[in-house]
Amino acid sequence: MTACRNCGGQTRLSHNATIMGKHPVDYVVCTCCQYLQVVDPHWLEQAYAESINLSDTGLVSRNINLSRSVLISLFAVHGVGKIRNSRYLDYGGGYGLFVRLMRDIGLDFYWHDPFSENLFSRGFERSGGQYDGFVAFEVLEHLEFPGRFFEEVFQQTDLLICSTELYGDSPPPTAEWDYYALSHGQHIGFFNSSTLRFIASKYQLDHASDGRGFHIFSRDRLPQCLILLVKALRFMRIDRMISRAFTSKTLSDHAMMVELESQAKVK
Repeated sequence: MTACRNCGGQTRLSHNATIMGKHPVDYVVCTCCQYLQVVDPHWLEQAYAESINLSDTGLVSRNINLSRSVLISLFAVHGVGKIRNSRYLDYGGGYGLFVRLMRDIGLDFYWHDPFSENLFSRGFERSGGQYDGFVAFEVLEHLEFPGRFFEEVFQQTDLLICSTELYGDSPPPTAEWDYYALSHGQHIGFFNSSTLRFIASKYQLDHASDGRGFHIFSRDRLPQCLILLVKALRFMRIDRMISRAFTSKTLSDHAMMVELESQAKVK
């Protein structure tokens, strides 16, 4: 049986399915870290002909909701003072909508995505150096080798806020879990709570999770009951109050981009 692409452990056959209506594939689960993965995802170039799936009708609302959760999470972990002097990276940022939302609030966010065009946050692409936090939403299930991702991330930051839908104690049948995303073929690896604990232990991280789709990893100790705190503050719409502590970058970014456009025309 194939080795686990997350930890190198032994795997066992879970089930099989057909990807994109034409690629028969086996799903195997690691006996060590419980990472559920497809065997030999050879169709990825075809799957990424379009970076954003036609079926992703929740893209805008998801980014708006996540912007609220991230603002509250950063407030709980870093506090307003540190946030003002920090820069953050959206890894797998898609069209750049999330980065634009966070910069509109006033946070210094940047974009990175090798598979997508940056439409909404041009001029704020990833640069070198360290970051005070990464976010990676709907990224983990796309990774062929998750371990390499975590190694890269935690060479440049001490904090990762991410989302991916967890499966339960055992892999669900394909007919009962839409997250397999058989129609577009981009989801090739899946996590459960045991996988998250394994990753946290392997890379010496503290972690918090809502047990469904929202997860935080940190080299520093996270506040107790962090997820419950985030949920409570979000329910109370405290994000509106937190956002008042920052000055929106909408106008300053506009002025910066106008200057860049002027310089480009002169050249």
